[in-house]
Parts: sequence; structure tokens; C-alpha cells
Amino acid sequence: MSIGYLLLTLILLLLSITIGILYSIVNYISVPGSILAFIIILWLIIRKAVEISLFPGSNYFWRRDIESNYLKEISFQISEKLRNLKEYLENVKQSNLKLQDFHFSNSKILINSLIDNYSSINKPLSRHQKSFYILLIDLKKLLENIEVIINDLDMFTLYDWLEIRFECAQVNSISIKTQVSKDNLNQAIMTLEKIDIRLAKSYQPRNCVFSAFRWLFDDTIGSVDYMRADLQKRFNCEEFTIVNGKEKINCTYITGEDSKGTCVFFCNPNAGYYEFTYFQSEWLEFYISRNIDIILWNYRGFGKSTGKPNIKSLIEDGKLIIKHIRENYIINKLGIHGESLGGCIAIHIAEACDVDFLFADRTFGCLSDTILFTLGRLAYYSFFITGHKDIDSVLSYLKLRCYKVIASDPCDDVICDLASLKNAVAYKIVEKIGYSVGRIYLKNLINHNKTITEKDCHDICLSIKRISDIWLNMAIDNPQDKYQKIIKTETFDDNEMKTIVNKIIMVITEVNAGGMALKDIIRSKFVHLQFYMWLVVLEVWGCYGPGAERFHNTELVRSIADLRVGIVHMKEFTECRIWKDAEVILRVIEKISDSFQLKARKSSNSENEDNISELQPLNAGFLMPIACGHSGQFSNMERNSYDRHLCNANFA
Repeated sequence: MSIGYLLLTLILLLLSITIGILYSIVNYISVPGSILAFIIILWLIIRKAVEISLFPGSNYFWRRDIESNYLKEISFQISEKLRNLKEYLENVKQSNLKLQDFHFSNSKILINSLIDNYSSINKPLSRHQKSFYILLIDLKKLLENIEVIINDLDMFTLYDWLEIRFECAQVNSISIKTQVSKDNLNQAIMTLEKIDIRLAKSYQPRNCVFSAFRWLFDDTIGSVDYMRADLQKRFNCEEFTIVNGKEKINCTYITGEDSKGTCVFFCNPNAGYYEFTYFQSEWLEFYISRNIDIILWNYRGFGKSTGKPNIKSLIEDGKLIIKHIRENYIINKLGIHGESLGGCIAIHIAEACDVDFLFADRTFGCLSDTILFTLGRLAYYSFFITGHKDIDSVLSYLKLRCYKVIASDPCDDVICDLASLKNAVAYKIVEKIGYSVGRIYLKNLINHNKTITEKDCHDICLSIKRISDIWLNMAIDNPQDKYQKIIKTETFDDNEMKTIVNKIIMVITEVNAGGMALKDIIRSKFVHLQFYMWLVVLEVWGCYGPGAERFHNTELVRSIADLRVGIVHMKEFTECRIWKDAEVILRVIEKISDSFQLKARKSSNSENEDNISELQPLNAGFLMPIACGHSGQFSNMERNSYDRHLCNANFA
């Protein structure tokens, strides 16, 4: 939402400037001409705003914001480590062994890696980078020219000793004998002070003028070029470029220590640069640690890639990259992992390139649906008015015959659950019509099936809301008052009623479809549509618990039993306020369960066998509900669940 507010502010600012300019020149052109000019400028501004919101990574200011954030973070970390080194050198100077014996990072490796990163940047260093690089070179030379004697026996340069230090079990004495070494030590300490001052300018809070100057020009550390060099030093990378017409697409192939020819083609989110993948994403280390090679690439206009991004051209670029790696590398199995917007791109590439595995990670089914349910109707219509073409991934996804997994978080704050690929795929399988979820909402085409009527939908949503509101608004100080709001009587067993009410709340919490609990439906701004999509997801993938990998009906059966018991007990209390709502929920859940049982009998061709697992359509793939948000890291349980999918696909 912060991006939306930023774009809105920018649009209003530009409109204000435009109106001012047009007002000042109204005497020189006609009023109709001014109106026409205003409409054209407004159209161009909105079009540009939509382009930036779709591909913010292609915008200079977005890139500088990312670089500036990493500048502050990495500068602070390096400063802390070199400050520890400075303190250590001062203790060496004073021969204070007690103070020398504290833990600090391997400073030699740090200094070498910084120098190597700057040396690997394939373009002239900027003024800030060059000044910092010179200080690092001076520091290294000074440390190499300091001779230290350890335990009066072994002599090392201080630079080598910073690394050997960790291998020595006992150090009784350390001394510097020559005057030249002592002078170099003093110079090294002074150089570290200069480095500390230089780095402090890159991360310490300053006045707004200095901060703006730093944001615009300071690229000492954290720039795209620096991060690319850092990535290439951390992993076994091979950088290559794909030419598509006039545009060049920058890519890198990263291999694991024990590569077996299994490879994943990774499609970034719409604001992602592959240079920052190591810090921004868990997936690089995840795949490399499992000996799965990974291909990273920058979309057009991102990093070193040239051109202007649009989804159609990015899909074509992806096809060419896969063709290149199949021709130039030994690839036994190829998978595609797309995150957010990258999931949409990955699906279309997978359809064209016959891959072995697809992971659609927190992505959407239709781009316009994401805009509609996240930003509203005005943004939705602006998207089409400005000439942008929609893209739908559902048909391409359903055509795929490889092992495919969808990861979806119902509480995703970027891609609304209604716009998720999970809902779009389920809706297409159940209804078999060409409309997207957004279109059925705008045209009011919700088609309730014979099992669940529109009245059932309305009643259950209302009952869930009543029960949830009563529970959430109950007094927490006085337990008697708490339950008095649920049941209008003065004499009842507090513990018994508490158990009954907890069961009702637990039922509407545990019954879920695709990770969304029944009670969470009422949080949506589009409650009836959300319940309808909840039903189609339930019909396609069933009740998925945490870590579950198969369609099952257990939660529904258990919930029905719990509700029945709870309602019987509640009826024992006079004037109970929630048993009728519980009965409504029970009635609808029983209808859903009966429908499943009927389909299972037809599927198994047996009246005595309920083969629930066969209800899941083969082209639906696997659903993996998650709860880490749009950009968060998977929990251990979620990571283990994905590991099992990789193993089941014979991919890892």
C-alpha cells in the first residue's frame, strides 16, 4: 500500500504542476486546446504510474532506494567488524594479552573480500568507491608489513596472523620487535580510523540535505554492481548475456558443490534484482544447499539488462534463456520457480519449454484481478484505459502436465487472496467458464451450485460474523459477564459453557480451504465472493492442514461431530444466543460434506467406499498453504513440505 500512496502523491503533484502550466498558457491557446492537452498529459501520467507500479525495479529511483538501504546496512556491519580489528591492534600495540583474547571475525577474509569485490566490478569505480578502495589497499599493505612474533618462536606478518590466530590453541605472548613494524602498526590504526569515519558517513543519521545527497550519490557499498561482484565471490557463478533483438538480458548460472544436472530457473518478483537475491531471498541458498543449480536473471530495464519491461517480452526472454542453457549446459531436469509477478512469467515459460517441475510461489491468476481487489475499481479501469494488456495464467497452468505446486497465503497483503492463482485455478476447474474472478464480481455472476444456495451463503456468513463478534467483544475481566453475553441466564456451569463455546470457535477455525479458516472469511471486504471462492477451493483441494499434501475430508467430518455435540449441550441452556447460528453452520457444512461423499462414491464406482483422495483434479497440481506473508521466509514446516514436493517429483 505504501507504493500506492507514493504513486498517488506523485500523480497529484504532477497534476498540480500541469494545471499550473496550462492555466498560465490559457491565453495563448484555446480552452478546448487546454482541456485536450490536460487529458493527454493526464493519460500519460497515469500510464507511467501503472508502468512503475508493475515494474518498479526498472525505475532509477526504486533502484537507488534499494541501494541506499543496503549501503546503510552493510556499511554499519563492516564498520563494527573493522572497529573490533582496530581495538585488537591497539591491544597488540600495548602487548595486552588479556584484552587480545576476545572473539572477532576473520578480518583478513573481510578485507580480501572487499578488495576483490571492487576489483571485480567491470567498470570504472565511482569517486566514493575509489576512495574507500584506496583505504582498504593501504590497510592491507600496512598489515602485510608488520612482523609479529608469537610465543617468542614463530614470526608472521600481522595480516596472516589475523587468520592463523583462530587455529592457535594457546598464545602466551605476542610482540613487535622492529621500529618499522611499530610505525606501520600506528599507521594501520590511523587508517582504520579513517575507514570508520568514511563508513559512518554512509550509515549514520544526518540532516535532510546530507541524507538526500547520500541517497542520490553515495554508492560506496551496496550498489547493483558491487552486489553482483559480491554474489560472484560467494558462489560458483557464470555470468552470460542473452540477446533478444536489440535488447540484452543479463543472467548468471550458479552451480552447487556437487552439481547433478538438476536446475531451477528462478523468476524474480516485479521489484527484484538478482544481485540482491542472496540477501533478499531464501531460495538461492535453499537450492544450492540441495545441490540444485539455479539460474538468475534480470528483467528488461533491471540492472545490466536493457530495454523496457512488459510481461510478453519477459516471457520471450525466458524462453531464449532456457534454450541457451539446454544447448550449453548439461541439464538432466529443469524446474521453474516464479515468485509474485515472476510466478505468472514462470507459468507461461513452463508451458512453452516443457519443464519437469513448476513452483508458482505467491502469485496471481490474472493481473487485472490483483489491481481490482488490491487498489480498487479506479485503478482497475485506469489499467485498461492507459492501453495495458491483461495477462491470465490459469489456462497455461492447467495445460501443464509436469509436477506443479502452488504456494498461497490467504493473508497475503500484496496479492489479495481473491486474486491468487489458487482461487483462479479452482474457479476455472469448477465453473469451466472464461471469466476471471474479478469479472464475475464486477458483473455479479456468482453462480451458486445446487448443493449450496445463495441463501446458505448469506446465512452462514451472517452466523459466523455473529459468533465471532460475540466472542471478540466479550468482557475479559469478569468470566461470569463473559458468558452472560452468550447465554441469558444466571445459573450455568461456567466451565461447561466455556468448553462448548470454545468448540464452536475451534470448528470455524480449523475448517479451512487452501489455508483460509472458515471464520476468516468475514474479514474480507467481499464476504460473499470470498465464501464462494472458499467453496471452490474446498471442492478442488479439500481441507488442507499445515504440512498436508493430499485432499482429505477429515476436518469436515470431525467438525460436524463437534458441532452436533456442542449444539445439543447449548440447547440445555435457556435463551442461548448462539445455538441457532451454530445450527446454520452445521447445516451448511453437512451439505458440503454430503456433496463430497457423493462425488467420492461416483469416483470410486463403489457405494461402500469413499475415496476422497481421488476427488482432486489431476490438472490442479498441489496446493501448499503458507503463513509467511508475501515476502516473508518459509517456516521450517513449510520448507519441509516443499522439500517433500521436490522429492516426490524426483527433483531433489
